Amino acid sequence: LEGATLGRLLKKRGALPIKEALHYVLQTCVAVAECHAVGIVHRDLKPENIMVLGEPGPGAMVKVLDFGVSKSDWLEQAARLRLTGTADVLGTPTHMSPEQVRSSKSVDARTDIWALGVVLYESLTGIPPFMADNLPALCAAIVSDEPRPPRELRPELPRGLEAVILHCLDKHPDGRPFSVRS
Repeated sequence: LEGATLGRLLKKRGALPIKEALHYVLQTCVAVAECHAVGIVHRDLKPENIMVLGEPGPGAMVKVLDFGVSKSDWLEQAARLRLTGTADVLGTPTHMSPEQVRSSKSVDARTDIWALGVVLYESLTGIPPFMADNLPALCAAIVSDEPRPPRELRPELPRGLEAVILHCLDKHPDGRPFSVRS
């Protein structure tokens, strides 16, 4: 594919213009909704797995990459394979939902909604909502700390957009949107 990952764009440019960030994340939502419609949970949505094709900007298309740790009940049942051990971590820690931190096997589509909230937060502020010096501290922050409101980092963000991001980052899956389409 010709282009750059959203991760590469963020490293190069920092926080993106609001319209551009929304353009990429909304396209990602469409792709993720299609995956969820057929029972696939990606489990590793992050800027490095979102490819911006061609020149970055409002006309660019995105593709969601790397379904290597995705979860699909129908595929797992059909294959009858045990692909991971009980202690395996599946996902990128900075983008993992609280329930994924606890158990990668017990996640559903709402863990991808969390990750989309993290991607949108990071695209608009230049940093993920949870960071720490080591993995245990990061996991503890994800499970128990509230994210810093994105408007504290970028005051010009509309309040409604901040509300959507924080809704996606609700600690409890039932507090998040039930689907990407909602």
